[in-house]
Amino acid sequence: MVVVPSIWPEYLGRTVLEAQYVGTPVIASNVGGIPELGGDIFLVEPGGREMLKAEILKVLSSEDRKSKINEAFTEESVCRQAKEIYNSVYGHASR
Repeated sequence: MVVVPSIWPEYLGRTVLEAQYVGTPVIASNVGGIPELGGDIFLVEPGGREMLKAEILKVLSSEDRKSKINEAFTEESVCRQAKEIYNSVYGHASR
């Protein structure tokens, strides 16, 4: 989960775009260009602490989200992803 509790307008919202690209749930403030990005963004009013807290708890308690997180972040999956990154940066990693 990525939380972007901006109080000032973000015209592009690059952090939100990057999180969406990798399928990470996003909770962000309803300011600037963030609402226009579309997709699976949970929007909260800027400075709305209680609403932000409620959305975070909602995402964390979602059974669907829990199972996706558990599948995406197994030890094997994380190691494979790290190796892919190393390979892309340094060439073929030794085994």
